[in-house]
Amino acid sequence: MDTPLLLQSVPAEHLANLTSLRASIVYDHEPVSRVLLLNSQWLQELDVTFTTKEAVRAVVYCGEASISYPRLSKLVLALPNQHFAPSVSLTTAGSVFPALRHLHLTCGFPFSDDTLFRESHATLEYLHFTSDRYALGVLDGYLKSTGAHFSSLRRLSIEHPWLEHRHDTTTTSSAMALMSRVVPSLLNLSLAMSGPELHPAELIAWIGMFPKQLRVLTIKDQCIGIFDIIALLKELPLLESLKCRFDESSMEQEDFASQLGELQAASVPLNTSFKRWIPLKNGWELRGRFDQCAEILAGLCPNFSYGETGQTSGAPASAQRASSELEDGEFSIYSLL
Repeated sequence: MDTPLLLQSVPAEHLANLTSLRASIVYDHEPVSRVLLLNSQWLQELDVTFTTKEAVRAVVYCGEASISYPRLSKLVLALPNQHFAPSVSLTTAGSVFPALRHLHLTCGFPFSDDTLFRESHATLEYLHFTSDRYALGVLDGYLKSTGAHFSSLRRLSIEHPWLEHRHDTTTTSSAMALMSRVVPSLLNLSLAMSGPELHPAELIAWIGMFPKQLRVLTIKDQCIGIFDIIALLKELPLLESLKCRFDESSMEQEDFASQLGELQAASVPLNTSFKRWIPLKNGWELRGRFDQCAEILAGLCPNFSYGETGQTSGAPASAQRASSELEDGEFSIYSLL
């Protein structure tokens, strides 16, 4: 439902048979939990924003009565302060989210057991979570004890650790290593690589953890040079789209021309799947370097054709639509084929 309501002023029985609900829990948890209990058998989409960590309980309990969601396919749990971890000892029993396909967490991991994955590990298609140590511990323990795999997961987004660990890449690295073992069918990966810039050898180690079948890859917060991009395209032969910050200094190395010449001679075609590059920019002053990099990629990847969406004449409708979907601080270099 899209109409804002103050639940204290509406009898819960007047809000029956809902299939979609977006709720904000401020202080009084009981009105929301009553509505959830009443509609849990029909809800298909649920989006809950908390202001306190204790409010998480209202999603799965109404008083002492447990709440389960047999038809729920999309669950979003959020806190306005995104680095705040609930860290509550909240457990459940039985089947709570057996049909979940879309799980988006912008809060700390809200349970101390396998509530979110108990049956949905086989149905989840999209997962967004923050790679804090608590979340990793719960996930790792569950997967080891059950031998479960996320067999249907196609899209995975791993965000920053909490702000106090912002310069520690170990949690994100551990999350990627863990998920690479248990996600056999991943096609779309968004990865926040917080902390200091990685050395080339470290970046190559990261690339080695990426699933070979990836089609779409987003790397946040790390500058990727031209030769790093080339290494990615070589390791991921099915990659179609890449979004990353671009390190323009990689094109100013003394041996840039000779290295590029060797690659062009030995690696054509480098990647026959690659079509789209979205460089994250810090100002238009880097545009010339983007152009140069894109021309190199077009020479190495036969299905990549250089053009900025929304501005290149003859661009396809899909490219024109893509330009309206871009975030601030980025533009798209897209195949025009």
